[in-house]
This record gives sequence, structure tokens and C-alpha cells, in this order.
Amino acid sequence: MANRQLLTLATRAIPRMALRRENTALVVQDMQRYFADPEGGYARVAAERGISFEYEEYFRIIGQMKDNVRTLVDRCHELTIPVLYTTFAYEDERDISALQVGTGIVLDSLDPEAAIIDDVAPRFGEPVYAKTGFGAFSSPDFTDHLARRGIENLILTGLHAEFGVWATAQVAQDVGMRPLLIRDACAGLCYASHGQTMSRAPHALTKVRSTGELLTLLGDMDEDEPILI
Repeated sequence: MANRQLLTLATRAIPRMALRRENTALVVQDMQRYFADPEGGYARVAAERGISFEYEEYFRIIGQMKDNVRTLVDRCHELTIPVLYTTFAYEDERDISALQVGTGIVLDSLDPEAAIIDDVAPRFGEPVYAKTGFGAFSSPDFTDHLARRGIENLILTGLHAEFGVWATAQVAQDVGMRPLLIRDACAGLCYASHGQTMSRAPHALTKVRSTGELLTLLGDMDEDEPILI
């Protein structure tokens, strides 16, 4: 059966993104110890259930992508592009969501396993937004920050490509922002699901680039002209 992409056949080309320092933010989503540390919660639960082998591919992907996240964080710092972090956690027990209860991942934002891993840790004072849903927009504070700063473009990295990162991309489009997925700075639960997410994204009108491609483009950024993607 042919793989049809009806949306892009019936719509115009995706408008180009215009990246400027002042209208763009890098989002590092859910790179917390519970998910991204091979000795964290995911790994611990897997070991307790005797299924650690099921997570070998997942942690291999984490190992491959986290250096790309760090590289992008460093470059955005150099360009004074804001870097925003999220963590799947709650700040007030009254805000614990059915999703958190259903997944069994109910973490206080002060829990060590809600903290961002050292490899990509935020600088002092950089915001880390606790959220009780998959997507970053499930944090009202995250949404407010974007509005206050006039952010129009989101460079998306982190976990998990097919759930939280994809949810953020979809909501960004819905509210009139432009998402850019960095394929090798996101991790899916496995190579297959990660690949499916990245291959379908352009056909859902979302931009996708690699770390290297974005770094090349950012190398040409100046104060007067936007970077067009």
C-alpha cells in the first residue's frame, strides 16, 4: 500500500521560519534523571521487573543525542538565545494529573529524579518548568514566559520524541508559533518510533533539521537579518 501524505498534497508549502535572537527559544524537554540517567527511574523499574534488555536501545539513543543537546545549548548561550527546560513533575500536590498517576511517574519538582541530568544541566537562573502533562505547554508558566518574551519560534530537543516533544510541536502550531524539531537532539523510545515521528513531522507542517544543519545556519546569524529555514 502506498504511503500517502494527503495533507501536504492539499496544502501550500510550509512558510519559512525567520529565526532571530529575540523571537526564538531553545527548549530542552524532560532531560531529567528519571528518564535520561541509565541509573534513574526508568532503568530501576526495568531492573525490578526483569526487563532491562527492553531499555538498552533507548539508553543507547540517549547516549547519542545528549552531546548534540549540549552543543546546541552552548551555541544558544553564545548567541543569547534563551534556553528553557521542562521536567515532568508537579510543584503542588493539588496539580498531580491523571497522566502522572496513570504512568506511575509522580515526582515532586524538588525530587532529585526530576532534576536535569548534569550533561545538559541549566545555568544558574535558567528556568526549569515543571509540567504535569506530556507537552511543554501544559505548564502555564512556560506558556506565560513565551508570551512575555515575544517568542515565535521553538527549537525543540529532548524527550520523548513521539510523546512530549511531538505534543509541544503540535500545540506550538495551534497557537501560532513555529516549531523546529532537531532530529538528532531528540530521543524516542526506540529507533523505529523516533524515525516515524521525524518522518511524519514535515508532512504535519513542522520543520525538521539536524544539529549540524542548525549550527551551520546559526553561524550566519547577525543582528540585522533573520535566519530563514
